[in-house]
Amino acid sequence: MRLLYYLLFALCLPLQAAPLALTSGNDYAPFADQDLPGGGLATRVVRAVFERLGEPIRVDWLPWKRGYALTLEGRYAATFPYIHSPEREALFHYSEPIFVGKSYLYTLKTRTLSLSEAGLRGRSLCVPLGWSLPQSPILVAAIHSGAMQVERPADLAACAQMVRLGRADAFNAQELIAEQVLLEVGLSSQFQRSAEPVMVVELALIAAKQQAGSAELVARFNQALRAMREDGSYQRLLSAR
Repeated sequence: MRLLYYLLFALCLPLQAAPLALTSGNDYAPFADQDLPGGGLATRVVRAVFERLGEPIRVDWLPWKRGYALTLEGRYAATFPYIHSPEREALFHYSEPIFVGKSYLYTLKTRTLSLSEAGLRGRSLCVPLGWSLPQSPILVAAIHSGAMQVERPADLAACAQMVRLGRADAFNAQELIAEQVLLEVGLSSQFQRSAEPVMVVELALIAAKQQAGSAELVARFNQALRAMREDGSYQRLLSAR
């Protein structure tokens, strides 16, 4: 009789929705890294958005390439933060920007790099493996024509060291990311950034188009993110970093 009572009691309990499975990756300070407070700025924004929606989430920290592939397969509902690229846009729904910033070229102060066809010829640009190439027309043209070579080390810290050692002429990155990495490797005083940005960077949450419900998920995310911008909670979250 007691067993029947417990079974009936359990059936009457409200069902708890399983957390929505999301994934992100490390070494993308200040936006994403499991060792940063709250997992980084992008992670804190994503958590706040889903909290506003009343939807519990779980964030798994995986190598970027693996997390991307598993999200495309549907093992994860979404991944973040990603910038726009034609290849990704064909496969994923993009949220409205979690963060908007500017990307610059970074070179040693003892060297110059002219953003012109002649100035880029024979030079090399360091872009970490898995990162999108910069979308600046002059850089795209130089890379596609073969006038400028691209080096692909594991991460941005390796890019900074390659430029320092003369194995690459420049790297490009969003300014907050570049400042953080150069500080960590102790090279801030040796580098300079280009006078003008090479592109505007929009970081977003992405969900695979082939997965059922992904468009609706991104639409809900966008609605809550807009509400946060309107009531000031988004800006307060960024200011608290």
